[in-house]
This record gives sequence, C-alpha cells and structure tokens, in this order.
Amino acid sequence: MKERESKIKRYICVQLEEVTTELLESVTDKSSPVGLNVITTELISCLEAVFVHKLRDSFIDKVAYVLTGEVFKQPEPNLWTLILSISHKHQVIALNESDYITTDIGRSRSWIRLVLNEGLMGSFVESLRRDSRLLNQFYEKDAFLKDSDCCLRLRKQLALLAELYFDLPINSSLLNKWTPAPLSLAGIWVPSAPITPEAVVQGCDVAGTISCEQSIATNSELENIVFDRIAKSSPKQSTPSSLFGGSPKPTPFGSFYHTFE
Repeated sequence: MKERESKIKRYICVQLEEVTTELLESVTDKSSPVGLNVITTELISCLEAVFVHKLRDSFIDKVAYVLTGEVFKQPEPNLWTLILSISHKHQVIALNESDYITTDIGRSRSWIRLVLNEGLMGSFVESLRRDSRLLNQFYEKDAFLKDSDCCLRLRKQLALLAELYFDLPINSSLLNKWTPAPLSLAGIWVPSAPITPEAVVQGCDVAGTISCEQSIATNSELENIVFDRIAKSSPKQSTPSSLFGGSPKPTPFGSFYHTFE
C-alpha cells in the first residue's frame, strides 16, 4: 500500500511539472490573462488531485450514477469543510453567491480556480501545511499534502505559476460534480464506462444564458480531452493491479495507470 501511494504521488508531481512547463512555454505575454484551455484544465485537475489524495473516508461520499445502462458508484470527495477553515471571508461569500454552483463539491472545485485567479494557491498550501491539526483531521498519514518532498515539488511549480495572471471561469454548473481526471490521478477511482460530455453534463442546471450553456459544454469537452492526455502521457504503462492492487478491470481508460522507475 505504501508503494502504491508513493507511485501515485510521484505521478501527480510529474504531471504537475510537465503541465506547468507546457503552460509557461505557451504564454508569450505574461501580462495577458490565461484563460480556460486544455493546458489550464489539466493543471486544475492536477491541483484537485493534490487536495483529494488520501482525504479521509469520512469526507468522501459514494454517489450512484447510470451510464450506458451500467450502475456504478463514483466517490465524491468533499473539501468544503476544509476550505472553510483556510479561506478568506470574501472567497466564501463569492462562492456561496455563485448562480450555478449549488453543491459543496462545486464550491470546492470553484475555490481552486478562484485561488489560482487571485494568485494565492501557494499561500494557502503553505498555511495548510503549517496546520498539523487540520492536516490530521482531513488527511491520512500518506497523503500528498503530508509528504514533504511532494510539497516541495508542488511549491516550486506554484512559484512558477505565480508569474502568470489567470482568468478562469468559476461559475459553471459543471463544477457541481467531479470529473474522472482528478479522481483517477489521485488513485481514488477510474470509471468502468465511457464518460461522454453529454453524460457529464446530464442533470446539471443549464437553464440560463446561451453563454453559460456554451461555457458548460466547453468545460466538459476540455476535461474529457485532459483525461485522454493524462492517460497517454507516460512512456511506461502498467495495469491497475500493479499500481493500485487487486484485479485489473477493463475500462476505456485502461492505459491510464503507469509506473515510475
């Protein structure tokens, strides 16, 4: 189990370092806002994985979904109680007043984007790292955020990202549920049925302006592209059993699991 979690944490670090490098190389003018695209969506998935990795079971719900006729239970990590403990008051107010954010999961995912926009992600990670009481309350002992080496690598990437000006949308109903990429990166869950943009959006509140509907569709498409990019990114592959333990299960994302030497 310890080796499994070490591999997962190293993989998150590698993904974060690669996407940070790619993002910095793609930005020609650091004074211009960096909006939502495939690269920033992958960055967000990495940061979400950091926060949900080895979150205690008491903060993870299991929600049943039906896709392509198959019923399965997707873990739904809930970071909102933790976020309330470390956030600024104006952030909490802004997230609670969002038109399309209706769940604690949505507020949690929106918070990560808001903090990136404000250039404060590094500060919040440092604040959380200094609070051993909070870390112990919310995370298992082998969590990413309790790993000094992983957090050092994380801090280096956040320092580089602090040079950029992010302008990411934070008010989308798509954020009310988790998508596969961060959950898979964190080793929590991999879907056994294909996840399509239509399936992800299903059940969301898309009533509203045309621009909001377009934003939801764009987010859904980007997150599916990101999941595919992550699944193909490592040169050496392994099966779910070799990385996560247990018997391998056939999935449309079977190449997602990797090892590092």
